[in-house]
Amino acid sequence: MPSTTSVSQAGEPATATWAVQNVGATNGAYCRPDGTAATASDVYLSPGGGSFSFVPAGSTSLTCISPGGGTTVNVTGGTGLVSGNTGGGGGGGGGGAVTIVNGGSVALGSTTDAVASTPASAAAATSISLLKAINNNIVSAPTLGQASGGFTEKVLAGLVQVTAGQNLVSGAHQLYEAYCYNPNATETCAQVYDATTVTGTPKASYCIGGTTSGGRQVSLIGSQFTTGITVAAATTATGTTAPAAGLDCTFGWN
Repeated sequence: MPSTTSVSQAGEPATATWAVQNVGATNGAYCRPDGTAATASDVYLSPGGGSFSFVPAGSTSLTCISPGGGTTVNVTGGTGLVSGNTGGGGGGGGGGAVTIVNGGSVALGSTTDAVASTPASAAAATSISLLKAINNNIVSAPTLGQASGGFTEKVLAGLVQVTAGQNLVSGAHQLYEAYCYNPNATETCAQVYDATTVTGTPKASYCIGGTTSGGRQVSLIGSQFTTGITVAAATTATGTTAPAAGLDCTFGWN
């Protein structure tokens, strides 16, 4: 059929189904089953086998047009034909470059991500930023050997002060270390009071066997004292009897 003029095929059965197929290889066609001139608004049949089944409803003429440059349309009327439409054959597409924006699934595997700090609150953080912050804290080891922030240590040789005791510091502090050598043949205890003098019952007491060392070695978490830290030595954990020889101790607090 020509490209711009509507062509009519008459003589088809008015009560049958019409199977219409574009067998041209290049150009598509537009067809209608009522005998009026076809336009580009009618049913499209793609080249290379595009087809459609019309129910003419009393018409005996099919009209088609091929604006792309002409094609061949076959029409068959009868019963038992396939209804609906089918597309023509399609050509394979050529390969081409694919661009994926940063943040796409492919880019995430190789893109350097921004550093995330630990969020100030849970409400201000997304799941991704929390995971990034956890990862940064794991891979970034803390700096050791700071110039400040460590605890204070003091050596007391011959600790026997039971009545007044030895005040290490006043105010709220934490005790991290209380380690002593006991030169006596019998057990002797290093007592620690939450006070500025020996008063009441010790908050902690470290009893050490004869001629051995013991007590509290350096720990990561200290014992909390509110009023102050005062130490003394006695023959029992809570008694006031001085030992025959004083303890040699090292105390650490912060």
